Amino acid sequence: VPEIRLPKIKFCGLTRQADVRAAIECGADAIGLNFYKPSSRYVSPETASGLSEIAHQRVLRAKLCHLRRRLQ
Repeated sequence: VPEIRLPKIKFCGLTRQADVRAAIECGADAIGLNFYKPSSRYVSPETASGLSEIAHQRVLRAKLCHLRRRLQ
């Protein structure tokens, strides 16, 4: 019998503690935090720290950022 693999779910661009809690309650496997300042979903390192504390040991955390130099 083949193993059934369920998809992983990540909620991206979370900015509020209530959203992190809701994502966890909905069964998210990961949350995404946006460190790209021009984005409307940007979170400061201080805000991200607080959001990460809520998610700690419950879901994975992913970070979106912008590279300033060109990759060659």
